[in-house]
Amino acid sequence: MKLKQIIINTIAVLFSLGCLAQEPVTTQSRKAKKEYAEANGLFKLRNNVAALESINRAIEEDAAFIEAYLMKAEICHDMGRLTDEIDAFEKAKALHGQVYFKYLDYNLALTYLGIGEYEKARRCYNSFLQMEGTTKRSREYAAENLQKIEFALNQMQNPVPFEPQSLGADIEMPYEQYWPSLSIDAKTLVFTMLLPDSTRFLPNGEIMMQEDFYVTRFIDGKWQPPVPIGSSINTPGNEGAQQISADGKMLVFTSCNRRDGMGMCDIYFARKDINGQWGRPYNAGAVINTKYSEKQPCLSPDGRRLYFASDRPGGYGKLDLWVSELQENGRWGKPVNLGERINTPQDDISPFIHPDNRTLYFSSDGRLGMGGKDIYITRLTDSLTWEEPKNLGYPINTYRDEIGLVVDNSGERAFFSTNFASATKNIYTFTLPAEVRPQPVSYVHGTIIDKQTNRPLSATVQLLNVETGDTVMLVNADQGEFLVSLPIGQSYAMHVNRADYLFNSLHFNLGSQHTAITPKEVAIQLEKPIVGTNIILNNIFFKTNSAELTNESFAELKRMEQFILANPTLKFEIGGHTDNIGTAEHNKHLSQQRAESVYKYLTEKGIDASQLTYKGYGATIPVADNSTAEGRSQNRRTELKIIATE
Repeated sequence: MKLKQIIINTIAVLFSLGCLAQEPVTTQSRKAKKEYAEANGLFKLRNNVAALESINRAIEEDAAFIEAYLMKAEICHDMGRLTDEIDAFEKAKALHGQVYFKYLDYNLALTYLGIGEYEKARRCYNSFLQMEGTTKRSREYAAENLQKIEFALNQMQNPVPFEPQSLGADIEMPYEQYWPSLSIDAKTLVFTMLLPDSTRFLPNGEIMMQEDFYVTRFIDGKWQPPVPIGSSINTPGNEGAQQISADGKMLVFTSCNRRDGMGMCDIYFARKDINGQWGRPYNAGAVINTKYSEKQPCLSPDGRRLYFASDRPGGYGKLDLWVSELQENGRWGKPVNLGERINTPQDDISPFIHPDNRTLYFSSDGRLGMGGKDIYITRLTDSLTWEEPKNLGYPINTYRDEIGLVVDNSGERAFFSTNFASATKNIYTFTLPAEVRPQPVSYVHGTIIDKQTNRPLSATVQLLNVETGDTVMLVNADQGEFLVSLPIGQSYAMHVNRADYLFNSLHFNLGSQHTAITPKEVAIQLEKPIVGTNIILNNIFFKTNSAELTNESFAELKRMEQFILANPTLKFEIGGHTDNIGTAEHNKHLSQQRAESVYKYLTEKGIDASQLTYKGYGATIPVADNSTAEGRSQNRRTELKIIATE
């Protein structure tokens, strides 16, 4: 049965099963009563097929047997046969079944809502609210669902653009596919597939199903046939609700009832080794996992935040969304609830944080929606505060459960799983409406090596917003390789740091960009801090033809300050350089003044003046061709050079 139906009909079952235990009063047929009792016993044993056969025989004996129709509705509900459930309820209602079972319209409304028949559901709820002697809880729930119905009808009158497309014939399969996850370059897609396990059978003889991960890659303009992710991760058990990291080197996923598990469902990690092979999964540990369920994990693009759903204590409802921060020691910190602006008394699940690191998509059935779990969007306004979530609208959201949405780095293409066009769920893609798009993102892929030995170096890569100085992302470059998201619309300073090496400074100006741009590839050479080595400070800026530092320089200046303080035995020269526009005398004077401005800033911050000197070189030491704007921009620079050691 669909998860949605299990949830929305919980109260229906609560208010219906009582009638099954009572002696039927609407039939005098002994044979009908016998079949009814037999069906009741089989239903309690969960033998629904046999129970349905018995209750149908009871109805054949007496077509006016109200309790038999009510039982049939319950059996069909348990089997997920909603149209048959409605038919049974309607036949009971035609026989004035509300006299014997006052919650008939209530249950009928829930079932109509479960198939998107909003007008019929509304009529049934209104009829139910006229009944006397019903519980306060049921009346409140009916009123809440009437609000959802009004919301849904309004959404259907104002649909958003939505044209889902298949990923292609090579991806579509007869088995259900769901939980897509996408690498930042949008060329690797991992999803969960539900497969038959020919070695295990249910008591009724049916083959059991189990979940595995499959991978497809986008090559030559099309998605290739999917292949299993590998035996190191896929097991005879269930693996699902996964996400691949931005760089494609980490997989985080849900697995339930494993031997090394700590609760019903736990979060696991798996890493790719240097040869591109997936290692064995490992449990996220006791801070993340508890005796409760932790599931549907999602890593932030820098890998430093882990979002997930859990029913652990301390939340606002059933399943809530939580986040854990990666600590400096490499361990995950204590998870924090995302708060009541995000979480509701019902289920809030399926988090996806976009590569812009501030736009969150999730699913919930605790808000005004289309009836089941709808997809919502919210954004961080600062490091702690989320905007009020917004429903993505109809027909993206329907009466079905919509979960597991991901969005590519452009912010335009979304991927999710649905069965609206076939009997089984498959992965589809569609263009997001403009108002619910995240910030477009480019990215930089880099390698880091020792300049003298050419060997790869692990390092820390810090991305800062040059206007605010805030750290946007912090990435550990393992084995000398990294990938960092670059949200469009800002200018960034990037610092590559490793102990006992000079830091490296890069600048990326995406402030004028409004759409995703071509990703950048950079090769970074780090040097040991010895006499004669220097750092080109690509994020020191001055006002035009002036020595006045701009606010965008302060993030770089602070990094300089930290580096100099950490190396008290070194002496540095601050060098100013210009392009060749203007006279040599003017350029020499301007570069001297600019170097002095940096010197004054650092000494005013407490740097010992004996550790520093400064000099202006004008245009005498170019590093690029002054005949191009790009070259002149590179020549206008500030450098920090090691000139002596104590």
